[in-house]
Amino acid sequence: MNLAILKIVFLVLQSNTLRSYFDDVASLLLAIGGVIGLIGGLRIYANWNYRDGFPVVSELGNWIHGALLLCIIGGIIKIWFQIT
Repeated sequence: MNLAILKIVFLVLQSNTLRSYFDDVASLLLAIGGVIGLIGGLRIYANWNYRDGFPVVSELGNWIHGALLLCIIGGIIKIWFQIT
């Protein structure tokens, strides 16, 4: 089932009309990710000052992994679908 969904996504992104919107959508998603990242960063900062260290370190690791994933997936999609 997942392969069928990937094929549909691939066919949709291959059309020229939707390719023209890719950069705009990618910028919008990065902006949303940035706002969510700032909120997460403020949450970690507040927890670091008012709680003990172990849960905060775990949250910090999750926040860093999420930020890296957001950046890497955008590049992978551009390479996979050959969008310049």
